[in-house]
Amino acid sequence: ERTRLDNAHQTLALLQGSLQATSTNQVKLLEPAAAGTALPSQIQLKMLVGSAAGFIMALTLALAAEYFDDMIRTAEDLAQAAGVPVLGTLSRHTAWLGLRHRRLVVRAMPTSRVAEGYRLLSTKLLLSSPNAPTSRSVLISSAQGEDNASEIAANVAATLAQTGARVILVDANLRRPIIAQLFDIGHRRGLTDALANP
Repeated sequence: ERTRLDNAHQTLALLQGSLQATSTNQVKLLEPAAAGTALPSQIQLKMLVGSAAGFIMALTLALAAEYFDDMIRTAEDLAQAAGVPVLGTLSRHTAWLGLRHRRLVVRAMPTSRVAEGYRLLSTKLLLSSPNAPTSRSVLISSAQGEDNASEIAANVAATLAQTGARVILVDANLRRPIIAQLFDIGHRRGLTDALANP
C-alpha cells in the first residue's frame, strides 16, 4: 500500500514538472484590439445579397417584357406600326346594344361625345385629300368580331350626309347585314343580288 502511494506521488510530480516545462495553453497579446464596427452576421449578409439579386431579376424581366411587347394599345402605337396617320378614334357607346334607332348615335344623341367623334372623323375624311375628285370610296372594316363595323359605317355616312355631301352606303356585311334596319328601309335587293344580276 505504501509503495503504491509513493509511486502515485512520483507520477504526479513528473506530470506537474512536464506541464510546467512545456508552453501549452499560453496566451500572448500580440496586438491590442482597435475600436471599429461589428461585422454583419451571415443572415443579414444573405438577406442583402438575396434582395439585390431579386431586384436585378425583376428589373431585367420588366425591361425584357417592355422590349418584346408588340401589342397596339393606343392610337399612337397604331400610327407607328402602320406607318400612316390615324384620322380619329371613336369611343364605345352602350346604346349600340340597344334598340336599332339608338344605334345611329349622330341622330339619337347629336350632342354626345360619341357623335362629336363621328363629326370629327367625317371632317378629316373630307379634308384628307382635298385635290381628289368628289367621288371617293371609304371602306370601313373591323379586325375583331365584336366591333360592329356596319354601325360605324352608318354613323359616318349619316354624318357625311349632314354636311351636304352625297353619300352612297353599301352594306357589304354578308353575315349580319343591318344597314336596312338602321335606316328603316325595306329589304328589296341586297349586294349579292346586285352583283349576280347587274
